[in-house]
Amino acid sequence: MFKWLIDRRMYVRMRAHDLARYRYEKAALETEKVSSIKDISAGGVLLITDEPIEEGTILELKINVPFKKEPLACRAKALRYKERKTATGIAYETGCLFLDITEKDKKDVVIFLDHVLKKVSLPKYILTKMRRKWRGLIGRKA
Repeated sequence: MFKWLIDRRMYVRMRAHDLARYRYEKAALETEKVSSIKDISAGGVLLITDEPIEEGTILELKINVPFKKEPLACRAKALRYKERKTATGIAYETGCLFLDITEKDKKDVVIFLDHVLKKVSLPKYILTKMRRKWRGLIGRKA
């Protein structure tokens, strides 16, 4: 169900298959579009969209975090996109960096990822490495 991506990023990211809503900054509310999330971290998200989103584009995102009543809402900057062929046509993977995510929302994402980590059986050295990266955000008891 979940696959873990360990790399040199500031935050650990986790594969997720959930939905997000986005729109271009300052666009009308009715222009909101739905996309899938491929992976997420406290620093950003990888969206799967049906249109290319150019580098540098600012988006307004709404992402559902399972234990929160309200979606996580923030602005994000598209850093890159990659075209992928799928069974149903062409999709675009767009890597986005969160710009103005609140510290509380960032902690909520980290706590959610840590909660999922506890349910997944991973080698101890990988869990230790992942939790060390998170200590600064969720405290020593993580």
